[in-house]
Amino acid sequence: MHFSNETFTELMKIKENRRCFDCNVKSCQWASINNGIFLCTNCSGIHRGLGVDKSYIRSILWDNWTKNQLEFMKQGGNKKLKEFLIDYPYDSKQITPDKFYNSKIVLYYRKLLKSKVNKIKLDLIPPSKEEAFDAYENININKENNFSAYGSIGQVNIEEEKNEQNDNGYNKTIQEGINTVKDFVGKAYEGTKNAFVKLDLNNKLNNAKNALYDAGNKMMENKQISSFINFFWKRNKENENENNERNNNDINLNKENNNPDNSKNNKNNS
Repeated sequence: MHFSNETFTELMKIKENRRCFDCNVKSCQWASINNGIFLCTNCSGIHRGLGVDKSYIRSILWDNWTKNQLEFMKQGGNKKLKEFLIDYPYDSKQITPDKFYNSKIVLYYRKLLKSKVNKIKLDLIPPSKEEAFDAYENININKENNFSAYGSIGQVNIEEEKNEQNDNGYNKTIQEGINTVKDFVGKAYEGTKNAFVKLDLNNKLNNAKNALYDAGNKMMENKQISSFINFFWKRNKENENENNERNNNDINLNKENNNPDNSKNNKNNS
């Protein structure tokens, strides 16, 4: 898979990043910025339903990324979150994504990741193993929705954010489709032109014409053929002259028969 951004090209060399963090499917085209993880298409759809405070989704193929957003992915990654959770064992089959990303331990990790990106010390004590996957208390939504660290500015309406993601993905998909068609037409044109060049039809027609001229000249150089052609031409010319003479005689005879004076002379002679 080709990534236009060099950062993702490097991050995808890490095998853990090539498999969805949630379901382990080997197809990651999406990322959760504030969790610093890579996801498949299906799981990214689930994350959009969690709310941008829990998971801020972007496409690694279609969306534009700021340096700050890219830094979240550099500091994070699927492997780092998995290693962080080693001390907090849980059964992924028993805990839903909504509970997992709403838990105290994942909230702590998001804050830890953010502090690394902003290069500041995190003055928070991580939750205990017993309470790690308890739901954290509701916080001030206006404060949590300030996504300047993730690339947006000020407060963001969750529905608007979802629509923006969908529109960006749709528009870029359409543009990629148009570019693909243009590329196909261009290649088809070049291929057709090259095919005609390889066939070199004009050159072959000229060669055939020259070959006919050469054959005609060689035929005339042969005395027997030349004599036959000359005889045939003379005979044809004699026949043409005889026909012309016969036609002239017929015309003159008709003129005489139609002449009134000739009619009178014929009567007197009779």
